[in-house]
Amino acid sequence: MAQPAKRTTPEAFDLQKMLAEMIEMEVGAVTMEVSSHGIDLFRVADLDFDVAVFTNLTRDHLDLHGEMEHYYQVKRSLFAGSLGDPGNPAMPPAPGRPLAVINICDTYGQRLARELGSHLLTFGMEAESQVRAGKIEYAGWETGFDLITPEGSLPVKLHLPGAYNLENALAAAAAAVALGLEPDAIAAGLDACRGVPGRFELVDVEAPFRVVVDYAHNEDGLEKMLTSARSLTGGRLITVFGCPGERDRNKRPGMGEVAGCLSDLAILTTDDC
Repeated sequence: MAQPAKRTTPEAFDLQKMLAEMIEMEVGAVTMEVSSHGIDLFRVADLDFDVAVFTNLTRDHLDLHGEMEHYYQVKRSLFAGSLGDPGNPAMPPAPGRPLAVINICDTYGQRLARELGSHLLTFGMEAESQVRAGKIEYAGWETGFDLITPEGSLPVKLHLPGAYNLENALAAAAAAVALGLEPDAIAAGLDACRGVPGRFELVDVEAPFRVVVDYAHNEDGLEKMLTSARSLTGGRLITVFGCPGERDRNKRPGMGEVAGCLSDLAILTTDDC
């Protein structure tokens, strides 16, 4: 049963209502995206998470946080189990904190792993990652690889293109490993994934070219998306994007530079189109 949502992480009252309805429907597990706004504004206060996944941290939401250090500390509070005081960098990891699944290819992920010290599982493209990919083969809009975990390895086919989709798949696989799922079930789940609307979504158009829609709203996301798009075309790459100024205007120059460098033609709009 799909429900529209105005925010990545709903307000506390709405979120608790949704969770209560899921309990009544005997839903066995819930996966949710917890935004820094959701943490800082106490939307997820008093929720007990079994597993928390850290993918990366790049410039974003500084209209709320002011600086990257505060942004990091807010995110860290989810993994340290200190959601009651998310802005306190001195807060030590709580005994009942969630099992942290961390991308150690990211600089902030490396820092988070060091600060937490234990009760964590690492993933990424590096050899020292506990969950990683081997024998990677990018073939058009599909990606084949060996999923390597502490329990062994097995071949996986991902029906999504690009390195960043592979990294997201590793994040999901690592979370599943942390929850104790069998490797075969993890591989089957990745094989069944066909993407998310608005995330490198191929639009069906009658034209001699492909049209892709993506939610990329900061420099890092735009760069990863355009790098993947470049690898899929032998022709021109045209980018149409917007960067409204109602929130963090300072990310505009970086997004413009990325679009200009990685596209054959970059078209900047006054909104998000």
